[in-house]
Amino acid sequence: MSVKSYQETKDSRIFFIDWLRVLATFAVFFFHVGRFFDEGGWHVKAEKSYIGMILVTGFTCQWLMPLFFVLSAAAVYYSLQHRSPSKFLWERLKRIFLPFVFVCWY
Repeated sequence: MSVKSYQETKDSRIFFIDWLRVLATFAVFFFHVGRFFDEGGWHVKAEKSYIGMILVTGFTCQWLMPLFFVLSAAAVYYSLQHRSPSKFLWERLKRIFLPFVFVCWY
């Protein structure tokens, strides 16, 4: 097992995927804020709805979740370039399933 230097890791990282994740996360925040001002059902609503918010939330609703799935698939693809499928599954199991079991147990 070799340890990559910082420069090798930095050169092999695809930064636009990271920035798409950041922008998509901010879009989730603004989408949920916009739900307050559109016509759809939501927990708390403003007395008046705005056509701009209706358009923004309608557009965002169409592409936001698919964007997260595409970004996740890209992360899995590039992650599998550097490790075996069994090692990848073991890392995901430790990172996702064990906390899930802990939370459900307690």
